[in-house]
Amino acid sequence: MLHILKLPPLHFVMCILAMKFLKQLIPSQPLVSMQVSTIIWVALSVFSLFIMLISAFQFRHHQTNIEAFKEPNNLITIGIYRITRNPIYLGFLIALLGAVFYFNQASCFACVIVFFILANNWYIPHEERDAERIFGSEFQKYKSRVRRWI
Repeated sequence: MLHILKLPPLHFVMCILAMKFLKQLIPSQPLVSMQVSTIIWVALSVFSLFIMLISAFQFRHHQTNIEAFKEPNNLITIGIYRITRNPIYLGFLIALLGAVFYFNQASCFACVIVFFILANNWYIPHEERDAERIFGSEFQKYKSRVRRWI
């Protein structure tokens, strides 16, 4: 059961639910007009889905583990991984930004910040320690060439 609590998708869903709660708890003026918020929400959602699908495809293609807190089999350094070391987390963040515009409330930005802090200070450091231990200098070279986010 504790393993499930470590899953980034669960934290992503919890952030979305928290946004809904915040919108009800702290109602405020919309950030932008409904038309603009819809356009931004859809654009960010499609972009984040694209990033995550490309990333998942590369994990599958390279036959490596995609789950956080499980050891990777292969180091992926091509495709989207030339731009960011963490495209799936980046995709989650972009989707959460989209959700801010779906709810159209400034208070929802707090959930984006919470997810960023979780990813940047818990998920990613754990995964990077594993990658350094498993892939050694190959990961160090990759890490020196490609940024953590963008």
